[in-house]
Amino acid sequence: MTRSSAPSEPLIEWLRPEQIEFHASVQRFALTLPDDAGKRDAEEIFDRDSWNACGRFGIQGLPAPEDFGGGGVDTVGTMLALEALGYGCTDAGLVFSVNAHMWTSVIPLMTYGTPEQKRRWLPGLCDGSLIGCHTVTEPDAGSDAFALRSKATRGDGGWVLQGTKTFITNAPVADLLVVFARSGEGVGPFGLTAFLTEPGTPGLTIGKPLDKLGLRTSPMAEVFLDDLFVPDGDVLGRVGRGGEIFHTSMRWERACIMASQVGLMRRTLERCVAYAKQRKQFG
Repeated sequence: MTRSSAPSEPLIEWLRPEQIEFHASVQRFALTLPDDAGKRDAEEIFDRDSWNACGRFGIQGLPAPEDFGGGGVDTVGTMLALEALGYGCTDAGLVFSVNAHMWTSVIPLMTYGTPEQKRRWLPGLCDGSLIGCHTVTEPDAGSDAFALRSKATRGDGGWVLQGTKTFITNAPVADLLVVFARSGEGVGPFGLTAFLTEPGTPGLTIGKPLDKLGLRTSPMAEVFLDDLFVPDGDVLGRVGRGGEIFHTSMRWERACIMASQVGLMRRTLERCVAYAKQRKQFG
């Protein structure tokens, strides 16, 4: 079935008129994105053209300050936009990559970045010309993210990082990586620090894209840290406070990422109902 040219609008009485119109505008945009996810999913192709289109519309920078190219949209508005994107965009992998980018790169930079870090990275992250990711998960630290073993050792003018990360969403296409490593003593979230680095930096290797059963248009890979040097100016936030940064990212993610799935479910339900009404069987 094809996407409806006149999709339904959810009736939410407590929304303000401007919020309803904003939601509708995002939905109209999302319905213009190519409906070719089935072919690209089979070939595991990330849709950079649609990513760029989302950036031009302003999706990736929704919650970021306008001073840095963001939309200055509040949490409710961001959720509404993502629900509409999930409804109109049939590429669930693209929507997932957009979410990962926002919660693991845009939010940490706008919340904890120095003025220089914000000037350097936020405009590109907001307009989609740059793609971000963070590296937390390790072979022995998945759901228990704070059990990570990657280590950051103090060096001359910066830090030297060692470790292996896995299942890192957006890594194969990333321009910025927020790398978490243990920089001091402590267990759990204590003693972690977040570092900013980019592909091509000596000591940073991004593996081949991992094969998956779902969300195959959202690229994922291992990341290897082998004496990766990160200067002091690229430490994100305070040394030893990486756990706080990670928690902030996850708070936004847990609140917002399911909004896209609500939109997808709304679209699926509409298609099921439409099909059930026109289907004939056994006379």
